[in-house]
Amino acid sequence: MSIKSLKHLAIVTALSLLASSLPASAANVADGLQPNKTHQGGLQKTGAIGDPQINGHYGLFENIRSTFSRQAASPQVNDNANKKLWESLPLDKAIKRVKGNGKRHVAVFSDPNCGYCKHLETELANLDNVTVYTFMFPFLSPNSKAKASDMLCAKDPVAAWGDWMLHGKAAEKNEQCAPKVQELLDIGQRFGITGTPVMIFADGTRSNGFIRANAIEKNLK
Repeated sequence: MSIKSLKHLAIVTALSLLASSLPASAANVADGLQPNKTHQGGLQKTGAIGDPQINGHYGLFENIRSTFSRQAASPQVNDNANKKLWESLPLDKAIKRVKGNGKRHVAVFSDPNCGYCKHLETELANLDNVTVYTFMFPFLSPNSKAKASDMLCAKDPVAAWGDWMLHGKAAEKNEQCAPKVQELLDIGQRFGITGTPVMIFADGTRSNGFIRANAIEKNLK
């Protein structure tokens, strides 16, 4: 086989691999559950600060720097653009959880039906001396919006959020908080949120996707 033919074969093979490793389809996104498997040998691209996680999937709505080099994508951080980001967040619209002295702060945009958001909640549960502001961003499906309304209208929204995300215990049905849900969606869109989870730290650093507790610790101020 000629060198030209070999180059052509290599290009076709590379394109085929790339196509097979793209994120979940729109139908899967609507379900909010099943991203596609990749050929990355179990690496999960975090889209944020920290090391790649062993999971077998890439996170949703994230850019892959190199499918073929088996490297996690670089952090999606823009210090200049996010310098005043924290100060502009309407924290009074989030559900607030204080652990320990609560001196360190982080905001999280999360969908109730997002699998990676649920994994992130288990990591957040391992942190101490932190205040977590959760902005519900139920964009995946109408069911996500309904669940968000149920939890926002619960007697204790913080407890309702934890019960669902960590233990799968749903809050009592309540549609009366639908206007609050729409307000939260508007807030997320205003801050350029297009997928979940997204974390914003007190210094304005923004992290897109799932990361482990040790990576979160490094960015808490």
